Amino acid sequence: MSNPTQERTDLANKVINSRFATTKFKAGYDLNDVDDFLDTVARQLRDEPRAEVIAKTIKNAAFRQTKWRDGYNSEQVDRFLDELVKTLRTWQDPDLNLLA
Repeated sequence: MSNPTQERTDLANKVINSRFATTKFKAGYDLNDVDDFLDTVARQLRDEPRAEVIAKTIKNAAFRQTKWRDGYNSEQVDRFLDELVKTLRTWQDPDLNLLA
């Protein structure tokens, strides 16, 4: 990693600017739950020095399901969060093995 601070800032911005397809009349994730969670992740990327703590937060995420109101496409959200965890794994100490 050439500039860890810049990489974290870039990833935090990617999290904040992420967009997902919305659903209506079929299952999806609650819009507010996802948006609030992504704000938390972006804040952690800026403030939390340990990547494994952030990854654990992401892996423990749970969102309310929607059906009759707008929600985010759950597959897109899950895929995005999985990619974040993969990125964070490359940043952590390989000897820690906390995300296995």
